[in-house]
Amino acid sequence: MLMNERRGADAGRLSYRIFATDRSPEQVALAREGRYPAAALLTVTGRRAQECFDRDGDTVAVKEALKRGIEFSVFDLLDGDGCCPPDSIYGDFDIIFCANLLLYYAPAVQRAILDRLSTCLAQDGCLIVDETERNILFRQCYHEIHPHAAIFRR
Repeated sequence: MLMNERRGADAGRLSYRIFATDRSPEQVALAREGRYPAAALLTVTGRRAQECFDRDGDTVAVKEALKRGIEFSVFDLLDGDGCCPPDSIYGDFDIIFCANLLLYYAPAVQRAILDRLSTCLAQDGCLIVDETERNILFRQCYHEIHPHAAIFRR
């Protein structure tokens, strides 16, 4: 939503691609569908809800125009094949969001995941994690670039 708004403000000069991944084909299929309970929009402004979602009874669906900038694929960070999602070709991502994943793994696996993610980041790219995972990145030689925001650089 924010990238589409920003692109509109920049009169079409901003281009972006979002790679949404999960290791589960079923979860990728659900994300691709973009259908949520209407209650999921309780924290979304009325304008954004109207511009970005279509209501259908007790559910809402992400509008097709919003989904055009997103590529969905199955990708497992723990699989040894390739360092980045295949559809992204080379990685070099400006931003990687990796929330609510690291806390489920032992420190050695966390380190392996973070090493893999760092190979996919652009030179000044940012890694954004969940608030509960901030201490994991501090231990792995990342530095927080916005205090208390869980936005890091290697």
